[in-house]
Amino acid sequence: MNTIKRSAIALGAVAALTVSLTACGDDASSAPKSASKADFCKAWEGDSSMNNIKEGDYKGMVDAIHKMADNLKKTGTPKGIPADAREGFEVEVKAASKLDADTLKKAMKAADSDSSTEMLGISSSDAKKANAFESYADDLCD
Repeated sequence: MNTIKRSAIALGAVAALTVSLTACGDDASSAPKSASKADFCKAWEGDSSMNNIKEGDYKGMVDAIHKMADNLKKTGTPKGIPADAREGFEVEVKAASKLDADTLKKAMKAADSDSSTEMLGISSSDAKKANAFESYADDLCD
């Protein structure tokens, strides 16, 4: 898994690169709840442009993450997603609506500490939900 994609899916994971997903607006509760597995996984995996972003290009990373997350929000989650994973999807989108390049840079530098999730406004209970979403998506799309 490439570094930027891993970063994009790791928001809320205390020990991961705490980058987030974002979309138009900050409310993902209206995202569809009946996406096909194929459509969801295509949105989850992002596009190849993420592979071309150079390390340290935080603006480029944020732009790519915003695009990926917008696609996820439009696609939504598959029917039958566990409740905590769906809540984690929504947590990540909401937190990411405030993400900018400076915050991303600080979060990536603090990725090995709890302070990164706190800086992004994610509580420990929400981080558990985000982890549930990431595990669900990784398992589904593996």
